[in-house]
Amino acid sequence: MTEKSPSINAPTFEEIAEVPVQAVNTYARLWQFETWLRAMVYVELRALLGDDWARDLNSNSSAFKADKSLTHMPTPEMNALSYAQLSTLTKLIDANWDCFSAYFPPKAIWDAKLQEVSQIRHRVAHFRVGHEDDLARLKQFLRDIDTGFWRFCTSYNAAAPILPQDNNLVAKQFLPLDPLPWAEIEPGKWAQVVACHTSTPSPGNRLGTA
Repeated sequence: MTEKSPSINAPTFEEIAEVPVQAVNTYARLWQFETWLRAMVYVELRALLGDDWARDLNSNSSAFKADKSLTHMPTPEMNALSYAQLSTLTKLIDANWDCFSAYFPPKAIWDAKLQEVSQIRHRVAHFRVGHEDDLARLKQFLRDIDTGFWRFCTSYNAAAPILPQDNNLVAKQFLPLDPLPWAEIEPGKWAQVVACHTSTPSPGNRLGTA
């Protein structure tokens, strides 16, 4: 197999002498953490609240307006979650902790770790050198919640049905499209039910016949 030449427009990492490599690596890990966190917040709140998932987000924030006012350099993000600060995300998680507790460490530890991460984030965002262990602390934090992220991803692949389906806003929305809906055939006992016509159609009723 021949190795393809890199595209002239392909993004590459630029090593700049006066920019500490640790600062770049720390920012990259923060990017990784926050994009995952935003995905989790969206999915969990959408599953909990349906179309009302963004009720506590300002969809017309000053950050959104400022970004979209630069019409000569448009960005694809239109979701209010893309313009929410980390503090807003953590408040949403706190307010709906029951949805997230299975993925994160115990609340007291989660809060303490977030305080450290937030300070590391401030250091990078405001171009401070920071502590020599900032990147190591951030990596350890990501390792601590890595299993939780995996649990989050795989929980939505679970084969176990949501019962009763009407109690879940997302499941309820797609219920009319389910060819084999679940029904409670006895108290506490569920089964998939389908209506089936066993009678053979008469020749005159077959498709394409007179």
